[in-house]
Amino acid sequence: MKEVLFYHPMIRNYRVELFAEINNKFKTHFFFTDYDSHSLLKDFQHINNEVAESIHASKINDFTLLKKPKFFPNIYMFWKALKRLCFAKEKIVVLTNFISILSLTLFLVSSFLRKKIIFYDLNWIYPDQMIKTKIYFPVFKWLIKKQKYIITAGNYHKNFLRKNGAIKSEIVVAPTISEEFRGSLSELNKNGLILRDELGLKNKIIFLYIGRLVEYKGINIMIEAYKKVRNIDTTLIIGGSGEMENYVKYQSKHIGNDVKYVGPIPSTKRWLYYALSDVVILPSLFQKNKSVYCEGWGLVINEAFQVAKPVICTDACGAAREIVKDEIKDLYIRSGSVISLSNAINLLLSSNFKRKSLGEKGQQIIKKFNSRNQRKAFVEMLDKVIKIK
Repeated sequence: MKEVLFYHPMIRNYRVELFAEINNKFKTHFFFTDYDSHSLLKDFQHINNEVAESIHASKINDFTLLKKPKFFPNIYMFWKALKRLCFAKEKIVVLTNFISILSLTLFLVSSFLRKKIIFYDLNWIYPDQMIKTKIYFPVFKWLIKKQKYIITAGNYHKNFLRKNGAIKSEIVVAPTISEEFRGSLSELNKNGLILRDELGLKNKIIFLYIGRLVEYKGINIMIEAYKKVRNIDTTLIIGGSGEMENYVKYQSKHIGNDVKYVGPIPSTKRWLYYALSDVVILPSLFQKNKSVYCEGWGLVINEAFQVAKPVICTDACGAAREIVKDEIKDLYIRSGSVISLSNAINLLLSSNFKRKSLGEKGQQIIKKFNSRNQRKAFVEMLDKVIKIK
């Protein structure tokens, strides 16, 4: 008999080891809710390929990956997820995200069916800027208060849940991780220097943005801040794709050679771009009345710190609050502020020692955000709940 029914948006490469561990230790059915086989967006085509590769790598063989219809895909997914639960023989249900009508519905049905419920939640702030989320807020607090077992991403997230009702809940922290760099750092840095030469950037101080080109990432703020401090010794490299791609291309063309748009960066070269850079920028924004309110985590911080690169990041980013705010204050800035970002860029521009020391400090801090600690937290919580009669 299966023990665990695990609802999750989708499996990505940085969660392969987690899902493989759960799959090996527990009899689990995985139900992936956010897979979109019909999307024509570049980002989703890339993600769909990554999902297929991750499923293969994790060796899970009992899962639901829906091929949603073109019309009313979310209603179809909602119905399938609910139907799977109603006929589930599993005793434990793992749900993701308190701020979700699907999770609320599955929680109510699971409770009615007397299932043991674990919530995996990554929220660190409540998006109360929209009417629908303002209306949902009392439900959100009620749901947290009712939930006995919670897994979350960090201590900042844990404190957020405590403040909103999880007073008696048992909460464990499973640190959010990125794909882990497992090669030789010295070899990577050598190859980074070669790429610098290929791009004609030898002896430049390179600032790097790598990620999706979408509004909440703060691309426009970053470019305006960089305009204020740019000089002949600096270059801003922007890599990625998304709805702001044309804006980035225009800015790159009209600002000058010191802003380079390199297009989407393939996963095979992602670490190389970190290696060639001196400073990474993640200028995330809070967005009012938008479907994405802020940066839920910000895996770029994990990745850059692994290879000892400092990351300027904002208070609209979960990882910045958890990892950077109290430990490396020089890298933590106010979101949406051109002045704050330009000041941070100037600070790191002024001193190679400063750049190196902050990068090395980040490298030490990020070591505990690893797959072993993440897997350990999940396994311990699942083991505990399974043994409860």
